[in-house]
Amino acid sequence: MRNKRNFNNLFDSICITLLLLVLVVLYLVAVWFGVINSKEGTDLVIAMIAFTIILGIAIAITITLMIKRCYEYWIMSDDSIISKKLFSRKVIIKFSEIERVEKKIVPALVLGLYKSEAYVIYSKSKKIVILTGGRKKFFDLEFELDIFIDEHF
Repeated sequence: MRNKRNFNNLFDSICITLLLLVLVVLYLVAVWFGVINSKEGTDLVIAMIAFTIILGIAIAITITLMIKRCYEYWIMSDDSIISKKLFSRKVIIKFSEIERVEKKIVPALVLGLYKSEAYVIYSKSKKIVILTGGRKKFFDLEFELDIFIDEHF
């Protein structure tokens, strides 16, 4: 398990990516048939504005969710835990810098509102959240963090 990339919500991240692709294709088809190859009697400006507002907002929300909540992974090396999100810097917490670890249920929002079991690892100025979902067992992680764990279920 050491030096292995573990993703938080990989299935949800893939679903959000597929939803984004479907929304973009739907927007392109709507613009193609509603604006570019439209029949006479169609107001092109109104059609373009309507498609852009309705599908543009959905695309913007999906992109925001993808950037903020998707494809987050963590790696446990011999002396530290590393976390990385899309378009953000790596967060590295060495085991010697850990102040406390909370094992608690945290809200997670990607495809819906739900809660997941997680380890929240704190150092002086950094925080890493590792979602376990109650199904995954990370024995090496539990072994390393056992002395710091403060459970809140």
